[in-house]
Amino acid sequence: WYFPSLRQLSLEIGPPGRTAYRSSLVPGPVQNLRSLLFPTGDSSFKVTNEFWKEHPALEFLGVSADALNIIDPPPTSHPLAHLFLSHPSGIVLDDGYGSHSNLQAYADRIVKIPNLQTVMLSYFKYPPHGNRTASRGWIALMRVQMQHGVTFYNAFGRELDLWALEG
Repeated sequence: WYFPSLRQLSLEIGPPGRTAYRSSLVPGPVQNLRSLLFPTGDSSFKVTNEFWKEHPALEFLGVSADALNIIDPPPTSHPLAHLFLSHPSGIVLDDGYGSHSNLQAYADRIVKIPNLQTVMLSYFKYPPHGNRTASRGWIALMRVQMQHGVTFYNAFGRELDLWALEG
């Protein structure tokens, strides 16, 4: 199959976590892709300079929060503005998660995207379940990103309210 007008792609191949993404999997001109959803499970989704060169029009990227590994940041002119992170990576709630190393790893992933505008966290339910609230570290991380113009959304597409998360 080859789709010359392909602009949006959700690609799941085999069991999650067993197939690494590569541009040769795209059944069309990869340089024209505007959105890419690739549920990676446990396998790493490595983003290098080569990825940015092969995907110069990519505006939306959806991958596992744990798998996203931005080795090289995109060029400042790259249009990537929307990030969808799936699968919990243990960085959200104060119920045994939210360690400094996980927060730092998450921060290191998204601060490398210069034109980022929105982040959707598919695993973040809202309002918080029961009396669990977001960790202070997580809220601080979100505040910093929001000061840079990034808006966070939950699994239902609602903008996250930091005041409600602080409990």
